[in-house]
Amino acid sequence: MQNLKKFTFTSFIVVLLTASTTMTYQAEKHNEVTTSNQSPVTAAQLEADAPTLNHKVISLALAAYNKARQKGYDNKGILSIVDFSLPSYDKSLWVFNINDGKLLYNTYVAHGEGSGETIATHFSNQSGSDASSLGLYLTGQTYYGHDGLAMRLIGLSGKYNDNALSRDVVMHGAWYVSQTFLDENHRLGRSWGCLAVSKKVIGPITHSIKNGTLIYAYANDPAWLPASTYVA
Repeated sequence: MQNLKKFTFTSFIVVLLTASTTMTYQAEKHNEVTTSNQSPVTAAQLEADAPTLNHKVISLALAAYNKARQKGYDNKGILSIVDFSLPSYDKSLWVFNINDGKLLYNTYVAHGEGSGETIATHFSNQSGSDASSLGLYLTGQTYYGHDGLAMRLIGLSGKYNDNALSRDVVMHGAWYVSQTFLDENHRLGRSWGCLAVSKKVIGPITHSIKNGTLIYAYANDPAWLPASTYVA
């Protein structure tokens, strides 16, 4: 999370503008969707390019993706998957081109300080928790903030992540997501709830997934799993 612990008036204006943009985007996509509502690829096709990604996680992510597609989301045919059940020293972010099933990126991503140390075990949608949130996100615009280039996230999973905008939960680059930090600490550093990636990859990744693609954040959390494919 960026270094903004308090929700200022300026943040409020940003949220209103972003929400307005999102609503406009959704309306446009509902009118533009002409393809099938189902993903053109299967879980097995994605798994072939990502053998370290659990089949169950892929299946749940595709189920959520298809529900979102039925609602008119998905601008570029790109699905990103974060598996928070993996330790932070594993590469737990995958970005797929859903049109052909090809893997675009597999890289490290940090979880929130409030979620745990090496492995994320606690998740929250509450401001001040500094924890990661689970569920499906719609990507928004990029901007430059305290940590440099960042990308806004809009939570689509109701009470599990719908405070992402007001919490200023975004994707950004971080110095503590690096091989040097990993070698010295045997884990990545932690964010304030954001999806933090290496500063070396934040540019290419956000360029590929910004403005209307979907990110699915998973964990083996019994409180969330029954609603893991819910899309608001």
